[in-house]
Amino acid sequence: MNIGETMTLGRWAGEPIVWRVIDVKDGRALLVSRDILEIRPFHPDDEPIGGSDFIKGAYRVSWNTCELRGWLNGVFWNEAFTGEEQARIPALPRLYTSQYKTLHTFYPAEKESTEPVFLLSGAQAKKLLTRAEDRYAPLTAHAAEQLAQRNPLPLRAGGAWWMRDHYPGGFDTSISYVCNWRDKDALLETGWAEVMAADIGVRPAVWYTL
Repeated sequence: MNIGETMTLGRWAGEPIVWRVIDVKDGRALLVSRDILEIRPFHPDDEPIGGSDFIKGAYRVSWNTCELRGWLNGVFWNEAFTGEEQARIPALPRLYTSQYKTLHTFYPAEKESTEPVFLLSGAQAKKLLTRAEDRYAPLTAHAAEQLAQRNPLPLRAGGAWWMRDHYPGGFDTSISYVCNWRDKDALLETGWAEVMAADIGVRPAVWYTL
């Protein structure tokens, strides 16, 4: 299996999931879904972290604590993959950039998580998504329907997808996303959105044992 190839693994919303190979090492291939499979917030505003006031507690939302991580490794993991497929997808440790708050300032900090299904980090996206076809992700029919139902005029036009890091220098509730919907041949663009944004897509990533 070589970088740049595609393969099918698992099913979602009644369709096979197509994955792009973006890295190969130690007998495993790093796969990211070719398409945006879902439109979901990083963490919905009806599930506060750190207290009943969502905005006051939102800066505590990170990849380790967000609802999206739980969904990917719960509902998605169990419904998308067979037991045989799951056996070839290991849960490996990985880093992401979080933020912690002092009285007036937010500071970045590296944290570690371990789970089989994850989102790419900003560092991975910058290093590994060197080809336009790897960065650009069309919506599946399922995701397009979700987007139309949730927001007829989405701010990000349906082509943005979450990463797992807080946005560098962003606001307390901001999470990074990739936004190559304008031109599939454009350079890698990133932006930020609040964790509860409902018009950003999900491109799951996994390490697959060869």
